[in-house]
Amino acid sequence: MGELAPTCLVSTRQDLRYDAIATCYSDLEDFLTPIPECSNPQSDTACRTCLERMESMSALYRGPLLDNIVLECSPEFESWLQLQRDKLEQRALFLLEKLSSCHEQQAQFDKAFLFADRFADLAPGTMKVFAGLSGLLQSEANGALL
Repeated sequence: MGELAPTCLVSTRQDLRYDAIATCYSDLEDFLTPIPECSNPQSDTACRTCLERMESMSALYRGPLLDNIVLECSPEFESWLQLQRDKLEQRALFLLEKLSSCHEQQAQFDKAFLFADRFADLAPGTMKVFAGLSGLLQSEANGALL
């Protein structure tokens, strides 16, 4: 018989918990790493490295945490879960907005539009979305006219 894989989820009759001590991987840890600050906006190499890192981080957000999980008899859990979902979504939106803006500054309008569009998917109806998308379309149009 081979070795058993480490158990990341520990359950008892009363609770279910994640064992952070076990050797388990969670992409949440990568998503929550500090968002890079722009150290040298004139350096293509620095921008490329930073953008790649932020793009990897943003790709990790694929929707609400524990989507479709409901514990009807636990309003405390529901409140906690909603708070966590909101925090993660806000972080994803911040990353997408920053990526769109950075790509726009680099005159990479196709990529800027891609991240603005993903932002719009997560936060439909916000004025920030409409302003960002219309600004990108205007920038791209101005570039095409040159």
